[in-house]
Amino acid sequence: PGDCRAEHILRRTADLRDGARRRALAAVLPHLVRRADAVRRELRVRGIDRVVTGSHAAAADLLSRFGDPAPHVVRDAVAAPRGLDRARLRVRVGAAPSERLLAWRGLPGHGGGLDAAVRALRILGPGHRLVLVGWSRPREEAERVATAEGVADRLAFVAPAPQGEVVELLSGADLALLTGEPVDGAARLVTPAALFECLAAGVPIVASDLP
Repeated sequence: PGDCRAEHILRRTADLRDGARRRALAAVLPHLVRRADAVRRELRVRGIDRVVTGSHAAAADLLSRFGDPAPHVVRDAVAAPRGLDRARLRVRVGAAPSERLLAWRGLPGHGGGLDAAVRALRILGPGHRLVLVGWSRPREEAERVATAEGVADRLAFVAPAPQGEVVELLSGADLALLTGEPVDGAARLVTPAALFECLAAGVPIVASDLP
């Protein structure tokens, strides 16, 4: 739903430092809201035969707000690459064979759950390393949190990569952490693509209890 996406972009914009990227996102937001409203008006005039969404939570929300027809739920899927190299992640971050790797696939900024993942690393103690897979923000943001918890030396970063490569990297983790928080409509209702990447990788998942 467009209003959930607008709320999500508004939150992401607030997380950014003042600069060109923040100004660009702030400029896009009103257009996105107007576009979503226009699409809804047009659909009401034309009539809706089918509604398809990606989660039961989103389907229930759409039905309660807009009425019939009841949405059909079609899950996303990520294909598992053949012949996964499960050692790739360990080699990439230079981890010892005895270390347990926790892969984090959250979104940077407020609501991504990075604080919770770092606190988990502190609670688990030495011998565990937290790998931020697909991290695209300045490292200082994550390192500041890890330093406050005393675990900065057990934090590793993997830059964004094509989805097939991400799945292969995730397959080398001992555990995947999906620690998102219900800070907006998109976070509450939409199943994150990272969940399906972890399923394709065949890695155990610890996830937030969201709808």
